[in-house]
Amino acid sequence: MSAGRGACRTFAPSATKTEMQMLAIERSLAYEYACSVIDVHTLNQTDPDDCVHFDLDSCEGEIAELVVEAVEYLEWRGLIARDSAHPQLIEILDEDAVAVSVELHDA
Repeated sequence: MSAGRGACRTFAPSATKTEMQMLAIERSLAYEYACSVIDVHTLNQTDPDDCVHFDLDSCEGEIAELVVEAVEYLEWRGLIARDSAHPQLIEILDEDAVAVSVELHDA
């Protein structure tokens, strides 16, 4: 057994987590998963402002379906910006920055 694997066992789920805290964890994990799917399965380029754009036309087949699902999830959450001249190019917005922006707007 590796040292890392044994160490994980000490982090048992807390029985004191509220339902809202668990939903926040689920949402964060879904965000990370969707970002990873897009990052791994599409080509990307960084513009002069250090924004990373992902090319949705760069994947095919079954993987493309997975990428589309990830993009749809992030779009539903308002975390995708599209290049109007090239709609196949997307930027993934930072989940935390968007949440802060929404909170400030709602205040």
